[in-house]
Amino acid sequence: MAATQRHAPALRQPKRPPVPAGQRRPGRPIALLTNSYAVDLLPTNDIQQYDVSFEPELPKSARRTYWNMLAAKNEARLAGQHPVYDGMANLFCHKPLPFGKGKESFEIEVGGSESRPPKVFKITLKWASTVSMELLRRFAGTARELPTPEQRQRVLAEEIFPARQALDILVRHAPSCRYISSGRNFFAITGVKAMLDLGGGMAVWAGFAMNIRPDMWGTHLVLNTIQNIFYKHLPVLDYLKEVAVSKKMPFNIERNWSEQHLKIFKLEVKGLKVEVRKRQHRVTDLSSKSASDIMFDMVYKGERKRVSVTEYFSLQYDIRLRYPHLPCLQVGAKEKNCFHPIELAVICPGQRVVKKLPESVLGRAIRETAMPASARKKAIDDQMAAAKLNDSAEMKEFGLKIKSQMDSLDGRVLEPPKMQHRAVAIAPKRGVWSQTAPGQTPNTLHKCAILTEWALINMDSRTQPGQLKRVFGMLAECAANSGWKINPEPRYFNHERALDLRHLEERMRDWHQKALDKKTPIQMFFLIPPGGGPSAPGCYKEFKRIADVHLGVPAQCIKAATIMKINPSICHNLLLKMNPKLGGINFIIEPSFRHPLFKEPVIIMGADVTHPGIGNPLSPSIAAVVATMDSFPMQYAAVVDVQESRVETIGKLKDMAKKLLILFYQRTKHKPRRIVFYRDGVSEGQFSMVLNVELLAIRAACTDLEAGYKPGITMVTVQKRHHVRFFPKNPRDAEGKGGNVPAGTVVDTGPVHPTEHDFFLCSHFGIQGTSRPAHYFVLWDDNTFTQDSLQKLTFQLCHTYSRCHRSVSIPAPAYYAHLAAFRAKVHLDAHEDAAPPAKERGSEETAKAVSVTDNMSMYFM
Repeated sequence: MAATQRHAPALRQPKRPPVPAGQRRPGRPIALLTNSYAVDLLPTNDIQQYDVSFEPELPKSARRTYWNMLAAKNEARLAGQHPVYDGMANLFCHKPLPFGKGKESFEIEVGGSESRPPKVFKITLKWASTVSMELLRRFAGTARELPTPEQRQRVLAEEIFPARQALDILVRHAPSCRYISSGRNFFAITGVKAMLDLGGGMAVWAGFAMNIRPDMWGTHLVLNTIQNIFYKHLPVLDYLKEVAVSKKMPFNIERNWSEQHLKIFKLEVKGLKVEVRKRQHRVTDLSSKSASDIMFDMVYKGERKRVSVTEYFSLQYDIRLRYPHLPCLQVGAKEKNCFHPIELAVICPGQRVVKKLPESVLGRAIRETAMPASARKKAIDDQMAAAKLNDSAEMKEFGLKIKSQMDSLDGRVLEPPKMQHRAVAIAPKRGVWSQTAPGQTPNTLHKCAILTEWALINMDSRTQPGQLKRVFGMLAECAANSGWKINPEPRYFNHERALDLRHLEERMRDWHQKALDKKTPIQMFFLIPPGGGPSAPGCYKEFKRIADVHLGVPAQCIKAATIMKINPSICHNLLLKMNPKLGGINFIIEPSFRHPLFKEPVIIMGADVTHPGIGNPLSPSIAAVVATMDSFPMQYAAVVDVQESRVETIGKLKDMAKKLLILFYQRTKHKPRRIVFYRDGVSEGQFSMVLNVELLAIRAACTDLEAGYKPGITMVTVQKRHHVRFFPKNPRDAEGKGGNVPAGTVVDTGPVHPTEHDFFLCSHFGIQGTSRPAHYFVLWDDNTFTQDSLQKLTFQLCHTYSRCHRSVSIPAPAYYAHLAAFRAKVHLDAHEDAAPPAKERGSEETAKAVSVTDNMSMYFM
């Protein structure tokens, strides 16, 4: 591997490194099935693409309906064809429409009555381009041999994407007409029983996702079953009753609702799409007044009258409200003051829940809908058969046919590295390593910190001092068995039964200063937060903000529920989190198994960006970059910063990388000769943008530190949000209750990119449901990794996640970057809770709110 960086004239993704003929690949072979279906026949004719526009503009939800009306009434003008429409602005036909390469407008009439004329909409079709299927065939075949990145990139952007888009819309057309669409997914909700009733007016429904992908072996359809949470198709009053039950609130529609009820219900109904008298509306608010108290003017039988909502519905529609004392739903633009009685509204089906749900609800949904690999495979095959794609008139007209059997392929199961705890090396089995049998004392730790000076804050009124003494006595005993010393008695402890949140910072700062004055600084703060209730989340956030940002002292929370069920196993899991925070190392890769890359100075970086939740436009996005600080590689430093909301590229990466390179040099006394950068959270459409911004930022950081300093850079993206799954073809190869592929299963043929360097790796043992492999895409590689070398490095890094004795689903640096970004969000939330509104604060103040001191070692664990 070359240690110096070659500067290409254009930043293009590298071609897949060839495997020398006859070379034996690492790992044992395994026969697999994957949830992709080969395209048996591609259209033989060129496909015509047209732009679609509506006048007046229509919402996305209505465009497909109006197009279907047009197509049904204008078959002759469409030359008897069955065009396929994506519901937005793209239409595809298997041959040119009669107006050739021009444009034509159509008019349709919608609605109308004896007293009101119909509304006229104009839909214009304009020829856009001709899409060739021949280029798609070549891309998956001879185009793999295109010699330069520029040629491959041009084929991708100019020729392959339009063909793939056309086929994608074609296969999705029939399901779009039969199922409820949610984003790019399809669900059968109406008339179908939910998989799981979650209460609170929500339920889990099964659906499927599919897309066309050109890969190494041709063009394939990837189909995967999915689950999502939707609002139930209920009257709004029934929905609010379920909400009240889930929140343990009384609910009585015969009486006026309290201020607390109105406040909660307003949040629950805002944004819902409801149907009132066969018309759909979007709820913008819940009125503070009742239907009898909301007054407006109307003309009735030629006379202007001032009436209430209750009176209006009686006069206009002969509807007598049963609950006129209840509030109304406000719909549409607020300035229009349009109100509907809440008792007449019904929630429209097919609305996905996008609000943040409690962890308990999400956990239950995941647990109870998890499908073992064999069950998922059957469900995918059943869905493929039920979709009847080849039977649609559009598929037949275009000449597209898809096979009904899943693709077979060959994978390999990589050998896991031995993991070392002091002098003991352990070989992982099924992704897990342990020195002892279950129930016995867990593994010793490789390098132990010493914890003698610590402080304990109890904020839970139910947790007694005697319980805490027992817990920390057991923790000290487990630590001794693991090879390190913990003082079982806290140096500082609040002797009140429970400390109030208002005095938390005051107490922590006071103890911290006293310890510094005595020259015995506190090494770690422990917190027992309130066991439930509205103050618990705020308590955790504030505690972490004070310890991480202001005092620079490691902090560990232990829930009151954990105190109640403490045992040696829980204690050991706590020690695995505490030891790295104090500078210790839990375990390492046994040196003889360690990747040869670590024989010279190398820094492994991980990066992620977390974005604010939906409906929070004022909060910034948070970028986090972590990097190894040793050659094991087990110890990491982290740098976080805020940036413009919802921007994925890391704008301050140059400064962040520079800081980490300086820290690496200070701790190791070496300059890294290579940089391996694992980037999480990037979609394929963002590859070029991230490559051209972030690679240049890392280069600039290096040359800023020293003129001519050009370490080799390898940039790899890590993707988990995809629909590719693998299933053991032979049941004997299946592992665990889920029947998943073994930990270490790697695939670099079949569903991979036809020309670029990517691979799938299932590095973890699937405990629940079907294992999802991580998809790795190499954006840049100065270090000229072979396929096998990079796969080995990636798999080994999945074994270095310090919180558990098992390999995880993505490399530790990517995982840690995610944790660091999440912890920064906790810091920012705590800061915002105590600060003025976001629009009144400067970016400098916000950046300080998430910055921790350099001495903090793996505080995010």
